Amino acid sequence: MAGNVHEGHRERLRRRVMNESLDYFEPHEVLELLLYYVVRQGDTNALAHNLINKFGSFAKVLDANRAKLEEVDGVGENISFFLNVIPQICRRYMLSRSKDRLKFSVISSDHAHEILAPYFIGRTVEMLYLLCLNGLGEPIDCVYISEGSVNATSINIRKIVQVVIETNATAVVLCHNHPDGIARPSQQDILLTKNLAAILEAMNVVLLDHLIVVDGDFISFHDSKEKEEKEHLKAMNNMFFDDL
Repeated sequence: MAGNVHEGHRERLRRRVMNESLDYFEPHEVLELLLYYVVRQGDTNALAHNLINKFGSFAKVLDANRAKLEEVDGVGENISFFLNVIPQICRRYMLSRSKDRLKFSVISSDHAHEILAPYFIGRTVEMLYLLCLNGLGEPIDCVYISEGSVNATSINIRKIVQVVIETNATAVVLCHNHPDGIARPSQQDILLTKNLAAILEAMNVVLLDHLIVVDGDFISFHDSKEKEEKEHLKAMNNMFFDDL
């Protein structure tokens, strides 16, 4: 009897996907379904539960490196490779969809983030990209600049300047991620932004913004500066009227 508990379970789960879509599934059920395609026979329910219990969530299972995944009993090379490649496939999917957005002018930090966000899906280390724009604010290309550790990106100013010259850009948006999830610019981020803005200004190129992507959200240097200036102006106005 015990051996028949999960009989037909795979087929029932597949039929649920066809009828309901994955939106109504529990995280372990989605993972269980994925595992069907690498574990050809047997129950994957317990393994799915163990993976989520160890890493904390469905997303963290997919973000885990292969060595950590293989620490879980029942996870071998095939499973770790399969799970590890899923975020990379998602990134390629989103980048493919985002190509159409390159046809429209960048008019806000939100629009720039919409274009740039797919480049950081599933990234576990800092990555730096440069979005190059023409005189109408239309994206020309989004170019990879560098990859760093979790805590720092190796910045290659020379490569940024080279990319600007090669694309004939008149404006750019710099963008990198913070894999640690801390939504705060580092001193290195601030210094880089100031130095790059000065170098590009001498080339008659505008650094429109520097975005920091954090867990699906982002920080905009331009928006932060604008907010700071408005608050300063408001404080000055308040001081003026207080003196009357």
